[in-house]
Amino acid sequence: MTRSSVLGLAERARRLVKSRKLLAILAIILVIVFLPIPPVGSPVEELDTNSSFIVIDGVKIHYLDTGSGNRTFILLHGFGESIFSWREIVQPLSIYGRLIALDRPGFGLTERVDPSGAPYNPYTVDGEARLILGLMDALNISRAVFVGHSAGAYTALYIASRHPERIEALILIAPAWRSGGGGLPRFLLSLPLADKYGPLFLRASVPSLEKI
Repeated sequence: MTRSSVLGLAERARRLVKSRKLLAILAIILVIVFLPIPPVGSPVEELDTNSSFIVIDGVKIHYLDTGSGNRTFILLHGFGESIFSWREIVQPLSIYGRLIALDRPGFGLTERVDPSGAPYNPYTVDGEARLILGLMDALNISRAVFVGHSAGAYTALYIASRHPERIEALILIAPAWRSGGGGLPRFLLSLPLADKYGPLFLRASVPSLEKI
């Protein structure tokens, strides 16, 4: 076999390997795009019998109101969670007073609004704080014990630093005390596939988040 023949065979082999790699990448992309996602079920099925909706500054907030007494607890869940995350402590904690748990903006059954058409952006910590204070006003709550987990603790701290008169006490569980950093790049969140796989990722991560 001549040297030119050997070089020709080597070149064809490289092209074949390259073609197979491209086909493998294409197959992976097709699987990602067309892979069926298991249904999440109807949001109505997730409703607690004591939960309700209320509109605050144009945002329909899903919240739980249970228990009674002179003391009120407001529960703020962490990233990717909802009022369902508090299910194990709602009953034992409610014997000590009134308990309010809400789905924070962007999570649970609270309405997802377009911030460009809202009076303020409810997805910022300041906007979320304004919604929570508005909820307190609507429910005739002047002061409360704030119980915050992870990112919810950051919001509780924000409210305490700017509206201390609304805070009776703070209970912070694995608090996230700083915003920004450590999250997904914005361009990833803007991809069309983020809408498809984002809920799946959050559903898979909730059990781990609840252990923090």
